[in-house]
Amino acid sequence: MDNKHPTPEPFFFSDIKLNNMAKHFIGNNSRYRENIYIPQVIGNNPFKTNEEKMMESILESCAFKTVISTVGGFVLGGALGLFSSSFAPVTVPIPGQELKTQTAREIFREMRMSMLSYGKNFAAVGAIFTVVECSIETYRAKSDWKNSTYAGGVTGGLIGLRGKLFLST
Repeated sequence: MDNKHPTPEPFFFSDIKLNNMAKHFIGNNSRYRENIYIPQVIGNNPFKTNEEKMMESILESCAFKTVISTVGGFVLGGALGLFSSSFAPVTVPIPGQELKTQTAREIFREMRMSMLSYGKNFAAVGAIFTVVECSIETYRAKSDWKNSTYAGGVTGGLIGLRGKLFLST
C-alpha cells in the first residue's frame, strides 16, 4: 500500500454528539403552542388552552347568558324609559280646576318611576327570551338561527298571554 494516502480510520460519533449536532444544525424539535401561527383567513384557531376552554364554557352557559340579557334589558329599558318620560306632559289639564305646574322633584320622581317600569319589563323579556332559547337549544342539541326564531315566537306568545290575562281580570 501506498503510504502517501493512508486509509482513514472509521470516524464515529457518540449518540450524544449526534443529538447535539442535530440540534445545532436543525434546531430544537420541541414546539410550543404559542409558536404556531394560523392565519385567521383560514378559520378559527383549532388549538385552545385550558383557560380559553374554561372561559368559553362560562360565557356560553345559560346562566351567564340569562344574567347578561337581564342586566342589559334593564339598562336598555331604563334608557328608553328616560327618553319616553321626556315626552310625557308635565301637567294634565283637568276641566274646572286650576292648572298646576309640577316641581322638579315631582318630575324626577315620574322619570324614575318610568325608568324602573321600562327597565323591569325589558329585563323580564330578556330573561324569558334567554331561558327559552337555552331550553330549545338544549332540546334540539343544535346551535343555529332556528333556536332564536323559535324562542322569539314563544316569548312573544308568553307576553301576549300575560297581557291577555291582565286585561281579562
